[in-house]
Amino acid sequence: MTDVHVSVRPIQGGWMLVCGPDPPLVFLSGGRAEAGAHRLGQSLATIGSGATVHVHDRTGQVIGETRYGRDAALGG
Repeated sequence: MTDVHVSVRPIQGGWMLVCGPDPPLVFLSGGRAEAGAHRLGQSLATIGSGATVHVHDRTGQVIGETRYGRDAALGG
């Protein structure tokens, strides 16, 4: 399986959690969007997929990256 990319990005009035071709999930709170992204990453890891979660700030800069599943301990 290939790694799944999960990201949390700002939108007008809230935050969106994006995962592949699925429709984004929208949250009013950035903290809740980030928590959802990490839960999704952990869930993907339990089924044997690798996942990388990227969290962006309001300016669009990546402020956090977490890997789950395969090669997570190696950072790659």
